[in-house]
Amino acid sequence: MNALATATPANVAEDRTPPLPPGATRPRCCFYVDETMASPHGYIPCVLTEGEPHFAPLLGNGVASRPWYWGEDLSTARRICSEQNAALGLTPADVRDIELSCLAASFREQTAEDPAVRTRYDQARGRATARELDSEASA
Repeated sequence: MNALATATPANVAEDRTPPLPPGATRPRCCFYVDETMASPHGYIPCVLTEGEPHFAPLLGNGVASRPWYWGEDLSTARRICSEQNAALGLTPADVRDIELSCLAASFREQTAEDPAVRTRYDQARGRATARELDSEASA
């Protein structure tokens, strides 16, 4: 049984997250799994936070804890991941948006560290924009 389904006030840590200013929202989070997350026991999912360049693998918390394993094959792990994201109220489009925001944040972080990466990124972005404009003009 899923640990989240059995959570009660007695076994849930107190939320000490500071309150947000009026009108502000917290970044969305989603589960993610891909072929690089395979282990001998199954696939270890991670959590992506909207706009953050890094992900958090669900490796457990504490000395005696174990990672979460979602299926022995990638298709099962992805199915479980989709089900858990849907349980959070996320649509596939929401999940893609979160994934892309994480990729964009990662690129921003890399380009801040290496100007050559920024140049290649800008050049590729310019080509993509030119292709988009060409396709719109021909439509």
